[in-house]
Amino acid sequence: NLENTCALHCRADTVAENTNFKASFDVIVSRALTDLTIFSEMALPLLNNHGFLLAYKGPYHKNTGKERKTLHLKGLPINSSVFTYQLPYLKIEHTVVKIIPSLHKKHYFK
Repeated sequence: NLENTCALHCRADTVAENTNFKASFDVIVSRALTDLTIFSEMALPLLNNHGFLLAYKGPYHKNTGKERKTLHLKGLPINSSVFTYQLPYLKIEHTVVKIIPSLHKKHYFK
């Protein structure tokens, strides 16, 4: 049982345009994500001080690594880690990228 929980199913770009959602979310989960950098730039301002992003990706390959590196090169105040898992019965490996804003996030996203 989850208490004090509300789930919102929508597109990140739609929510990012609405200033009422700024710093409102504990967790933002994405699926069918194409570009991690664009998604992060839209979603990070929506997280509260203790929030994080989870981006579900396909199999880990060099593009995922490049996207993570780009996030750091652009100066986004984040820490990131990658988890891989295997889909049951299908034996297909997928990836989840966890992005956690660093402590100075507030100053970056004014």
